[in-house]
Amino acid sequence: MNDAVLMVLSTLILIFLGMLCLSYSMEKHYKSVFSRPFSTPKLILFRVLGWSLLLLSMYCCINIWNLPIGLAAWFGLLTFIVALLIYIQAYQASWTRYLAVVLAGILICLQGILLF
Repeated sequence: MNDAVLMVLSTLILIFLGMLCLSYSMEKHYKSVFSRPFSTPKLILFRVLGWSLLLLSMYCCINIWNLPIGLAAWFGLLTFIVALLIYIQAYQASWTRYLAVVLAGILICLQGILLF
């Protein structure tokens, strides 16, 4: 596979995980998935992790396509992933927890392929 294709797949997964963390930083979405009490340290952790993953995904897009096209592509990918996440959370919110673990594993494998 081409390195650019692997970077785009990594970007999609990073955006999904970042937006998922940001949605978990809201009490409503957190309780619908975990059904445990919501605490302030978790809120801060999910917000910081979510924004960090989104910034990392933006860096990946800019690295692939340079600044102007990379930003435009990142916003396009962000729009697609947000629509997908809205659909999943509306109908199968409990799946997001398992989907996040699977996607994190795929991301680690993709990064391993890119390194070697």
